[in-house]
Amino acid sequence: MLPISFADQKWYIPKIKSKNKESYTVILANVAMKILEKRKRESNSEWVFPSEGSSTGHLREPKKAWRRICQKAELKDLRIHDLRRTHASWMAISGASQYVIGKALNHKDSRSTEIYAKLNFDPVREFVEKAINEIITIAEKKN
Repeated sequence: MLPISFADQKWYIPKIKSKNKESYTVILANVAMKILEKRKRESNSEWVFPSEGSSTGHLREPKKAWRRICQKAELKDLRIHDLRRTHASWMAISGASQYVIGKALNHKDSRSTEIYAKLNFDPVREFVEKAINEIITIAEKKN
């Protein structure tokens, strides 16, 4: 199986590469797919990020490139992992359930995902309002 499925828009991460030593699938957004497809068209390499100086033929640790990106953007103390957290935060703000966020992040324990649940109170507010409206409706019918 290829690590990136262009047909399914998925990135398969083998268990040896994952943090919790279990394989998992990352769903790739349309914008990511466009970038990957462009890189594939414009390269003769089998790798998304080829590296001639690497023994594997591809970029393994983007630490130097990340430092250059952060310097150019004048960003201090930004880690690559912060992008993962930011993405999860925006999923929560957009209304994604804790289950969906946990699945996207490959969390095995729901407690790892709980931090994002507190970012979006809109669904809570919606159901508080629904419950109150039901109570008022019932009370008004009895009067």
